[in-house]
Amino acid sequence: MKPLTLADFDTNLNLLNLFAKVLLRTLNTQNYAN
Repeated sequence: MKPLTLADFDTNLNLLNLFAKVLLRTLNTQNYAN
């Protein structure tokens, strides 16, 4: 495995951020539906 660069870390962070936003939005939608 090659060592992670700062750019790779930044990309992973952005993906995690995006995933968290989608997850939160999904949870919020389910809460409103109930």
